[in-house]
Amino acid sequence: KLPTTIGRLTNLVFIITVKYEINQLPSEIGNLKNLRVLSFTEGKVTGSIPSEIGAIVNLKHLHLRLNGLSGKFPTTLGMLTSLTYFVLVEKVDGKIFEWLTGMNELESLSIEARFKSTIPSEISKLTNLKSFRFDQGFANGTLPSEIGQLTNLVFINTSENLLSGVIPSEIGYLTKISFFACEENQLNQPIPKEFSNMISLENLRISNNNINGTLPSELALLNKLRIAHFSQNKITGTIPSEIGLLNNIIEFHISINKISGSLPSQLFYLTNLLQLHLDGNLLSGTIPTQIYLLENLVSFLCHDNYFSGPIKIESFTSNIVTIDLSYNYFDYTISPQISQLTRLNVIKLVRSGCSGSIPSEISNLNQ
Repeated sequence: KLPTTIGRLTNLVFIITVKYEINQLPSEIGNLKNLRVLSFTEGKVTGSIPSEIGAIVNLKHLHLRLNGLSGKFPTTLGMLTSLTYFVLVEKVDGKIFEWLTGMNELESLSIEARFKSTIPSEISKLTNLKSFRFDQGFANGTLPSEIGQLTNLVFINTSENLLSGVIPSEIGYLTKISFFACEENQLNQPIPKEFSNMISLENLRISNNNINGTLPSELALLNKLRIAHFSQNKITGTIPSEIGLLNNIIEFHISINKISGSLPSQLFYLTNLLQLHLDGNLLSGTIPTQIYLLENLVSFLCHDNYFSGPIKIESFTSNIVTIDLSYNYFDYTISPQISQLTRLNVIKLVRSGCSGSIPSEISNLNQ
């Protein structure tokens, strides 16, 4: 047990435990007026969060992660107006945002709890917020347009929820943001062209939704973008040639959409590409020979499309690890020079138009 006498240690500044077994947090913890950091991580802390925790008015960091806490949020948490860092990954319940919006000093908010809630417009009051993570829960409703008022944000992750509707155009006001993720939700409107105003954006992940419309050509203005994941949506149209301006991109995923047309040659100007995933679309035409110049390419997936014409597997970069050409209409053979691809680990050629024999040199691919 954490003894009730801990409440006598009124000069205590830190309580940090990792994998520590405590039957219950004693209510006397509220006597620790000078406490700045309270952290319980991956322990066994049963019961609920005591309401007396709201009396620790000077608390700056509150970290409750994977302990086994349950019950309702005490509304007294709203009294912790000095809090700057709050992490909650527990099986607790309640209307968390009703008391969070009074925490004007909050800079980092990370919630991973299985409770139903919407993200209210009042979140705009957290003007110092730099990091907002609310994932793997049951958040429903929409992303409020007021989120665009949080101009200090550099990180947002609202993945694995039940959010629907549109990504608000006001998101473009977040010019400091470098990471935006809203994967595995139910978003069902086009990608806002205002994304192009997020000039610091490096990581964009909006896969596994019902997003429709086309890929905005304005995305080419995100010259710091490194990761772009749009897979498993209902995106239509073609790949805009302007994508070739994203010189820093290393991962471009558009798998399982309804994107059609041929591949723009500009796509292969992206010499830093590590992963190019085009599978599960309506793409057609040939694969431009410039693909062989992508020296950093590790993974190339184009299966389940309508590609045709020649392709030379042996001409891919020696760094290639995964190739999947399955279910297309190529016309090619496997050359003995495939043995030069010494890092090749996965190659799938099912119903891809391959003819001829399998060269014995393929046995040299021991990866």
